[in-house]
Amino acid sequence: MSARKFIPSPDNAVDPATLALGGIIREERLRRGWSPTQLAGICGIRRQTIEAIEKGMNRPRVDTAEHIAHAFGMSGGELLLRADRRVAR
Repeated sequence: MSARKFIPSPDNAVDPATLALGGIIREERLRRGWSPTQLAGICGIRRQTIEAIEKGMNRPRVDTAEHIAHAFGMSGGELLLRADRRVAR
């Protein structure tokens, strides 16, 4: 019996749009000098959720993305558009 290698399934693959969105959220948070805990408090969500989103491990629900975007003074649509543009580069 030969050794089997782990090959991630598409379900385990990291989505470029999710990574882009997480990167933008992290950049906006850092630009304001906020910790993940501070952003979570402003948005009313858990710090662990913010960290997972920033790492691209968690794709936020629409309402969560809206809360985060509003904390940065932008609409959810603007935040998602920025992520789409980053992926298109």
